[in-house]
Amino acid sequence: MSVTELLRPRALADLTKRPRRLRSSPAMRELVRETEVRVASLVQPLFVAEEGQTKGEIASMPGIFRHSVESAVAECRELHDLGIKAVLLFGIPDFKDAVASSNHAPDGVVQRAIRAIKRASPNTRVGAGGWYGELPYYQAFAAMPNLDFLTIDIYTHTKFDIYDRMVQIAHAANKPVFIEETWRPAFTGPLPPHAMATGVETYTIKGVGSADFEDLDAKWMQAMALYACTHGIEAVTPFYSQAFFAYVTSGPDRPSDPAYSRKVIQAVAQGQRTKSFEAYRSLQQKFGRTTSSPHSNP
Repeated sequence: MSVTELLRPRALADLTKRPRRLRSSPAMRELVRETEVRVASLVQPLFVAEEGQTKGEIASMPGIFRHSVESAVAECRELHDLGIKAVLLFGIPDFKDAVASSNHAPDGVVQRAIRAIKRASPNTRVGAGGWYGELPYYQAFAAMPNLDFLTIDIYTHTKFDIYDRMVQIAHAANKPVFIEETWRPAFTGPLPPHAMATGVETYTIKGVGSADFEDLDAKWMQAMALYACTHGIEAVTPFYSQAFFAYVTSGPDRPSDPAYSRKVIQAVAQGQRTKSFEAYRSLQQKFGRTTSSPHSNP
């Protein structure tokens, strides 16, 4: 093809097919558009439980509830009216097994929730995902045709072979994939059973806000941004954003401690920023795109 032909204005008919994952719908494009914080950029977590599971507010997350499928649909309608057009589903089935049977079942709680949400609020984008220990569930999510995007959680440097597989699974399914949560590995003593369920931060030797970790946290942010850029991951969301504003050399240093939270609030009000923040902002400015790209403002 000649240069003249390449530069010739294209007919509109040539642009009717746009296979890029992040341009699949107006709602998806709005979700990931840079570079300002807008309601349309928010994603609401929704915990959806089977009929036999406990419903109601989750004690460790005030304002977040375990929903039935019906109440999840009502919540999505309300969120959409408020301008929040994306939700991330966390299914709570009656049982779990090594092959994710509940996720492959057509009448599983996640599948029913997706179908019901799409019927009631067609423009709501629905996502799901998991950590490296939930690969069978992740594979089942990828196979769901009406699921719009996938997420992964990265908290360790020892499982990148599995993270690579998760990214490949998402791309093969033509679904955008996001690092929904990440932070550098926690430094702990011996962990009791089910520590992941109760929160590893409780068992760390020092809290997230300890100044001893500031340089390491900045390097972790750099590593995650580079990993995302080289593996076709659409965005990176740091989990402990408190460390963007305040580290402490003594006293309370855990995000769950009100005294540390007050120091963070004070630091935000005073315009303080840490090395972790500066590293993240620098990477966002270097690698972030200004249009139709993942929303990842610090």
